Amino acid sequence: CIRDSCGPMLKMVAIEAKAPGQVKKLARMGIDISEVVKGPLVEGPRGVPLQTYRVEAVVSARDEKKLSREGFSWSDVPGKGPVKKIGEEYDVYKSFDAPRNGIRAQLNKIKATYPKICQLKTIGHSIQDRPLLAMRLTNEKIKGQKPQVLFLATHHAREWVATEMAMRLIDYLTANFGSDGRVTDLLNTTEVWVVPVGNPDGYQYTFTNERLWRKNLRDNDGDGEITIEDGVDLNRNFASHWGLDEEGSSSNPSDGTYRGIAPDSEPETQAVVKFIESKDFKFIISYHTYGNWILYPWGWQWKTTSLDDPIFLAQAGTDDNPAIWDSLVDQGYDPGVGADLYITNGDFTDWTYGSLGIPSHTVEFTTGYDFRFPDDETMVQTVFEDSLEFALSVIKSAADPA
Repeated sequence: CIRDSCGPMLKMVAIEAKAPGQVKKLARMGIDISEVVKGPLVEGPRGVPLQTYRVEAVVSARDEKKLSREGFSWSDVPGKGPVKKIGEEYDVYKSFDAPRNGIRAQLNKIKATYPKICQLKTIGHSIQDRPLLAMRLTNEKIKGQKPQVLFLATHHAREWVATEMAMRLIDYLTANFGSDGRVTDLLNTTEVWVVPVGNPDGYQYTFTNERLWRKNLRDNDGDGEITIEDGVDLNRNFASHWGLDEEGSSSNPSDGTYRGIAPDSEPETQAVVKFIESKDFKFIISYHTYGNWILYPWGWQWKTTSLDDPIFLAQAGTDDNPAIWDSLVDQGYDPGVGADLYITNGDFTDWTYGSLGIPSHTVEFTTGYDFRFPDDETMVQTVFEDSLEFALSVIKSAADPA
């Protein structure tokens, strides 16, 4: 399908869910849910109040037919602020491949500018042979075993703000080393690893073909083209409770949450697994957008806490005192177990914690906007500054996780 002749494959919609059970039903239908927001209470059977929800999702024409068959109502969600056409240059966001200022080029430039504290590693390759790049940040002059922390962004291709947050963390640490006492101390005593793009093929595809694409670029049907039938959700492809049910991931290749043919079936997943298993990370943070959440295990089962819940609470905070405050909308990020949002299986942080015992958080940046966050430097930098203290605190905690 040539984009100019048939338009985008995907769009944002808001779906009306008239009861909690309808949110679960949408997940079981394979709908690509992005955010769940409480709506008004309505009178239910026998006068019992019933909670309604607004479910924002990315859907295809096929999904709209499913929604219609099941009796759901929905409306289109227009992007906020100027929306550029595919292929146009952005002021803030940069593709993976752009030769001068793409993510790959930026990382190589940073490595060359700060060789005493930066090492750039290729930890694997994507289906289309793009490198999965990991930046190692530490003072190379100080030898010996140091606690390690990992920040990994953009399992989901369309989540450009997540990539920006990872890149800005690298920029902040490199620019302030040697002049800021706190940053200098952190890099003297800790190894900070940052993977800004965990899905380089899909990320590039959102700049060249389909802005709302989520998955990698696995050609599931082998027809040589990327269509709705293709791609694997890398954040449903890990071995932790992989394929447990149809609510936490989908077995249908055309769904946004398609989990692949087997756990770790994708080269991007394999690279991340091999890399993490070769290290001794004390904490892992997974960067996503959107919805202002700080999530932690477990995601596979509804509202189930872990034995390390005190550590997660200490870092993520509480509803009254969250670790991140969104100054753009003047509200705190909502901390809680992953399944507070919706159930997932085969997801990254359930695997890092469940299989390797590494306390891990998912940060879903920003609310009031969707994946098409404005191409606005001041706004994007505000999101970073809001979340910086959380990132620095996690790095500092690596020396004594308890």
